[in-house]
Amino acid sequence: TYFVDFPLMDAKQPTYINLVRDPIDRRVSAYYFIRFGRHGNDFAPILKLRRTEEERAQTFDYCVVNNLRECGINDVNHMMLTQYFCGQESICEKPSQAAVEVAKENIRRHYAVVGVLEEFSSFLKVLEIVMPQYFRGALATWQEIESKQAAIQQTRNKIPPTKETKEIMRQRMYLDYQVYDFIKER
Repeated sequence: TYFVDFPLMDAKQPTYINLVRDPIDRRVSAYYFIRFGRHGNDFAPILKLRRTEEERAQTFDYCVVNNLRECGINDVNHMMLTQYFCGQESICEKPSQAAVEVAKENIRRHYAVVGVLEEFSSFLKVLEIVMPQYFRGALATWQEIESKQAAIQQTRNKIPPTKETKEIMRQRMYLDYQVYDFIKER
């Protein structure tokens, strides 16, 4: 679900926390996940039913360069991060600088912590300080299980995109990168 401004519904605003991922990394991972699943799961055979073998064999680079539906210019996922933090307002439905500004303001006003996956240990350290009643010892626990989790959380058959593909996607996802960069700078 997207950000909800609870006081608009006469309800108490919760303390929000969130963790985001680099928008292109998230898209690449999702692209291959829906084709192959991840290590450590047993539903990969079900995923095969959703696409032909030819479609499953298409790389993310191929998808982007050929402007296929999943990676094309009009793909709604190009502003998923922006929409998530922007919320339920009508301004959040379409790509715009105004939606980015609402998303940033919501982060400023309503989120105690927003971390980035690429700095997960730092995120846990901050949570231990900001919300110790819930996260005391979280970093130590993560350090104990990290190596086991990393192995089973990897998306199968993921092929890293080329620099050219990343640049094309960064241009297509420019709104999300404004929000992502804002989060990283906080």
